[in-house]
Amino acid sequence: MMETKIKGIANNFNGGYLDQDNEWIYYCNPLDDNAGIYRTKKDLSDRIKLFDKNASNISTYMDWMFFSENSTIYRMKKDGTEIKKLITLDHEVSIYEMNIYDNWVYYTDDLPYGNLYKITIEGSSNIKLADNAPRYINIFDNNIYYAGEYEVGECGVYRIDLDGNNRVKLSSRDIECLNVYNGSLYFTNGVNRYGLYNISINEEIETVVSNEKVAYLNIIEDRVYYTNISDSNALYRMNTDGTEKEKLIEDICSNILVFNDYLYFENVTKNEICRMDVNSLDRIIL
Repeated sequence: MMETKIKGIANNFNGGYLDQDNEWIYYCNPLDDNAGIYRTKKDLSDRIKLFDKNASNISTYMDWMFFSENSTIYRMKKDGTEIKKLITLDHEVSIYEMNIYDNWVYYTDDLPYGNLYKITIEGSSNIKLADNAPRYINIFDNNIYYAGEYEVGECGVYRIDLDGNNRVKLSSRDIECLNVYNGSLYFTNGVNRYGLYNISINEEIETVVSNEKVAYLNIIEDRVYYTNISDSNALYRMNTDGTEKEKLIEDICSNILVFNDYLYFENVTKNEICRMDVNSLDRIIL
């Protein structure tokens, strides 16, 4: 059976501590410095440890799981077997973001002054794609969209093709939390996180979606999940047009990961990783 998985656009850069497929959850608790990667069924039964070290950027792809540990990218079977190092960077930096697409691993290093690369899922052909401190890597319609870094004079939104060519600067704004969704750029102001904005890629028309201060923006199925800085970092969601705004939890939250069935987040107030059903809003501690 083909795996069907719908995941939030920002899962790859909102901590990247968890992924799931039709049956299993794969995660590494970011609140535990001694944690490894675990696999458990969606009812939280049959929990087993797959990898002994603290890891991040966890992403499943076909029969494989990809993740990073400091400066190394790994691939292993979803049952924990056949582990392989795809690449270890030859300088003292860490892997910051990873995105798996069409048999390639796209990754960044050395923020805020790093680069964007791609390497095959077999570990060959490591290629540099961008060197202007890219962040918030989005792949949409066979193009890569990312935000440049203000601190190195590269602020704005950029688009390149999957080989790193044909770079276009779409906006000169200093932005955070870039999500590319349905042909539009969603982001917040980079200086003070004030406002959620939407710019059409083709028409370059800017729309204000919300006047709140937002963080950890993540979009899926026409809904925006975010923490509302204007309301003590509580967890919210609303439609992509700004309607039907709803507070989901009062506590301080961060690192929002979302799928078509569940929402995962860090409850900073209680120092917990929680899962919430996106329909019933029932939640449990992971």
